[in-house]
Amino acid sequence: MMTCNIDTADGLVNGAICTLKQTIIGHSDLGHSKPIKLWVQFENSLSAANLRQSQASLRARFEVPDNWTMIEPFSKVVKSNIHTRLKVLRKQFPIIPAEAITIHKSQGSTFESVAVFCGINAKYLSRQL
Repeated sequence: MMTCNIDTADGLVNGAICTLKQTIIGHSDLGHSKPIKLWVQFENSLSAANLRQSQASLRARFEVPDNWTMIEPFSKVVKSNIHTRLKVLRKQFPIIPAEAITIHKSQGSTFESVAVFCGINAKYLSRQL
C-alpha cells in the first residue's frame, strides 16, 4: 500500500493498494546490497497509468509485464533546523506491507470483495455493515 501522495492526478496516492512483484537489488557506497527499485502491480489498473506509459522501455529491458509499475525511493525532509541549517533527509520506498486494512483506511475506496472479521462476540457492533 502506498503511504504518501506522489502524483494524485495519476492515482499514486496514500492508500493505493498494490502487490510487490519484483525487487531490483543494487549496492550501497559501502558495498552492501540494498533494494533500489520495486516492481509493483496496482489493484486499480488506472493507478499509475501515466507512469507506466513512460516506463515502456524499462519494462521491455527488464522483461516484466505491461501492468507492472516501477517504484523508486522517495526523498523527504523530515526534520529541519533553521538555526543550524541542518536537514534530515529520509529516503525510502513509499509503500508498506498491508495484508489487511482498517475500515477507516478503506473509506472512499471501491473493492470487488471484502472479508470482515467481527470477532467472537459480534453483538458489540452498533451499526450495520
